[in-house]
Amino acid sequence: MPIKLLRDYTGVELEQLQEAEVSRIIDLECAEAGVPFALEHPGEYKPLPKDTDVVLYQIGHTGLLVQDRKEAEQLAEYLRQFELWTNECNWQFGYEPVAQHSMDKLEIVRVDGYSLSKMKDKKDAIARDKELKERHDKAVEAYSQVLQSRGRVSESVWKIVHAAWDFKEQRESLIRELNRYVELAEGDGAIGLRFFQKARQHSKYFRALIINGSLVLENHIFQNPENELDGSRALAFPEEVVF
Repeated sequence: MPIKLLRDYTGVELEQLQEAEVSRIIDLECAEAGVPFALEHPGEYKPLPKDTDVVLYQIGHTGLLVQDRKEAEQLAEYLRQFELWTNECNWQFGYEPVAQHSMDKLEIVRVDGYSLSKMKDKKDAIARDKELKERHDKAVEAYSQVLQSRGRVSESVWKIVHAAWDFKEQRESLIRELNRYVELAEGDGAIGLRFFQKARQHSKYFRALIINGSLVLENHIFQNPENELDGSRALAFPEEVVF
């Protein structure tokens, strides 16, 4: 049995699709487009526990570090009485250093770190942790890309399927209405159809009554050979209906 992609389905087949069948079509369309199956989520990254052994306090953005917080606050208070300057590279001048007044409020920032001796002991573990983090980030990015690609395919498929389901619902609603007009005309299909045409001639779903080139009304079939509803035109209503 040949594989059927979405383009191979007729209008009637699209109307009769169940959700499980739509899921299979999405998988097939993804396979055809080169989109892989959804990857397993990489999970949450668990970083290396930070067992730092040094606590320092930084004075704003000055780069000054003090071990005691009270001393850091005293130093910041002392520095605030001076007009501080910065000499930073500025892109507007070719990244040349440009002196300007400092806007630093000299807030105290806690910094947790490793002493030199402990860093020497942990450098291999830290390097390994960095490698694992980079690998995890790449896995998350690949997972997200596949998810987005499958989402785009899924959205396109469901858009067409929902349009087909809506097509069917509107057609069935109009048929029920047409049957009421036939009943009003005491069973005369031609008169009932005339009443219906006058009432619904401006409805965009009026043409949805066309099924395989015919208008189906209980036991009455009004031939319309000029307009066929095949798979390629399942969702494109004919421009004109002639009975």
